Amino acid sequence: MNTKLTILLALILSCFQVKADLPPCWLEYSIYSLDSAYRADITFPKEDSIKTPSEKRWQIKVFDSKSNNAKWESSFLHGGYGGGILSNDGKLYVNAEFFMNSELSILVTIQTEDTTIYYSADDFNLLIDDLPCSSSNILWRKDFYLEPEVYTDSTLLCIETLNSKRIVIQVSNGRIQITEKEPSKEKLNNIIRVKILSLSTVILIGFGIFLLTLNNLLRHRIIYTYTKQVIGRLLPHIKRK
Repeated sequence: MNTKLTILLALILSCFQVKADLPPCWLEYSIYSLDSAYRADITFPKEDSIKTPSEKRWQIKVFDSKSNNAKWESSFLHGGYGGGILSNDGKLYVNAEFFMNSELSILVTIQTEDTTIYYSADDFNLLIDDLPCSSSNILWRKDFYLEPEVYTDSTLLCIETLNSKRIVIQVSNGRIQITEKEPSKEKLNNIIRVKILSLSTVILIGFGIFLLTLNNLLRHRIIYTYTKQVIGRLLPHIKRK
């Protein structure tokens, strides 16, 4: 693999690892849609300030950015870290946690004014042995984004995992599709190079063994020929005696 690419991937993974090992902050936060037309505020009532994070009544409130008029609100399950994506029409909030552990069983949240759907590792058939780990957590998510469904008036939540899988959730019906990501051209070239190198190594080793064997055979033949010549010279002298 290209050295620069390897270093870049290592740095990205190390950033994930550092963030995954930071304790949850449980802060209020806001996110905007990609076009900044809508804003989602994750807050709790002021009277809950003295309560523990799990006791607070977290809410998501979506506003029109220009008029600041509320579009919808709902109760919210805060995972301790900020994040998520708000759709450009302000109707949909999604989030995919980047790590999992025994205390964090919900990995993906899809939320609208009327519906909230949660997904766990079991829903995605995630195998722990296939995923990298930080000192205290299992890392699974590389990236996530929303894209429109071409043939329907729906939205797809797409998740790229760290074990090269692509998870697509159709928001309208919750259907999940999991596929292996196609390797990039560079990755394919690297695989071909490795295979060529491996084949070349095997051929060189085989050729080396052949040369050693041939050398041994020739040496034995020379020794045999020399011995035969010596015996042939000695025999007449032995017979005379």
